[in-house]
Amino acid sequence: MSARRRLRPGARQLARLAEELAAACEGGVLQELRVAGPELLALAVRVPGETLRLGLSVHPEAAGPFLLPGKRPRRDAAAEEGTNFWLRLRASLPATSVERVRVPPGERTLVLELRRGAERLVLAAVFHGARPNLVLFEGEACVADLRGRVRKGSAFDDLLRDGPSGPPPDEDPSVSLREWSKRLIQERAVLLAAVRLESLAERLRKERAAAERRAQRQLDDAERLGETGELRRQAEALAAHLHEVVRGQAELSLPGWPDPDGDEPLTVPLDRTREPADNLDRLWQRVRKADRGRDEALARAEESENQAAALAELERRAEALGEGARAGEPQALESLDALEDEAEELLPAPKKRGAGKRKGEAPSLPYRRFTSADGLPILVGRSSKANDELSLRLAAGNDLWLHAQGVAGSHVVVRLPKGAEVPQETLLDAATLAHVHSKRKGDSHGEVVWTRAKHVSKRKGMPAGQVIVTQEKSLRVRVEPERLDRLKATEE
Repeated sequence: MSARRRLRPGARQLARLAEELAAACEGGVLQELRVAGPELLALAVRVPGETLRLGLSVHPEAAGPFLLPGKRPRRDAAAEEGTNFWLRLRASLPATSVERVRVPPGERTLVLELRRGAERLVLAAVFHGARPNLVLFEGEACVADLRGRVRKGSAFDDLLRDGPSGPPPDEDPSVSLREWSKRLIQERAVLLAAVRLESLAERLRKERAAAERRAQRQLDDAERLGETGELRRQAEALAAHLHEVVRGQAELSLPGWPDPDGDEPLTVPLDRTREPADNLDRLWQRVRKADRGRDEALARAEESENQAAALAELERRAEALGEGARAGEPQALESLDALEDEAEELLPAPKKRGAGKRKGEAPSLPYRRFTSADGLPILVGRSSKANDELSLRLAAGNDLWLHAQGVAGSHVVVRLPKGAEVPQETLLDAATLAHVHSKRKGDSHGEVVWTRAKHVSKRKGMPAGQVIVTQEKSLRVRVEPERLDRLKATEE
């Protein structure tokens, strides 16, 4: 089997793809982003008449930009686990305009230049090196990167000076964005299938080993329980000499059994408080219980051995399919789902870790996310601590901040371009959410205060969720069922 070749764009190919992306995306508004799979960032860019979904894959074996087909992809919570980089992107990029898409000459780095008013941001997708990377710049300084390799505060030019290393990948600069997207989507599907198969084979391997150990323990139990010869000898001897035993006797001692003249003496312990016949009944019960236990242990051992054999066969098939997937064979994809269904019948369900959470599930975000009638993201704090995180760390100074007046409730933040005015429908949407996520949620109307996030602060020692607000304005909001239903339908 030949070694698998990595799929990445070369410098000329990436420049060609960037030209098409620039024609499609420049001037659009980045409405949302989400982690849509392992090392895959999906950006929704709204342009006149449609929403383009741009994927940035930084998988070591299949990297590059591409267009995602279909509707909004699902968020992959497990893929976000272990890094705050995605959280930083979600707080910084939505509601920015795509000013320019480019590739520096000779580089394998795609640059998205974004702007919110006078605020300039750059998202760089680096497609060279052992592990492709995503790097975020605010102004001229790096503020975060996915891999944790770029020094914070370093300039964009420093990123380019590190430059591509090693031989460039084979490339065909004439390939269109549509053709490249199809290739990269197929390559990621095959790679992720290989990962799923490796994971499945490992689960099968562990469960097969456990079944083999379980079968051996059950065989040992059967062997131990099968050693009832001495117990049966005692019962038969007591039955033969029962007429000689009286109540209160501690034991029955015989010179030998079944041969009275034998060299093997026999002592049968007795319960002084019981009648001789009761002692005999209890002894036979122990014999029968041991026999049943041996038979049950042998049956369980056979069941465990059969399960181990079935798991070993599925493990062999998973390993064979995994080799095919790593070699790029499409048959592996066709057989994967059926194999997983067969395996799930034999594998135990994953154990739950904490109420409401599954193994590998990423921690909840500190806010709920809604989308206003104008397409702007509205973030609603989940708790007192989450309110502090949202208002004091994630909100930009120009963002809109709202809170129900005079009662406890969620902080609400609307991401806005720097210097932009607040759209009236967005203001009403956000005020409605601030009202229904407060202690006044059962009322049909109420007062909501709003200001820019830069006018929200906190003194040391103040309780979680409590802030100081200046330059606030007040808005009386009435809950409109149609508006609330529309907002709830956008919740992520």
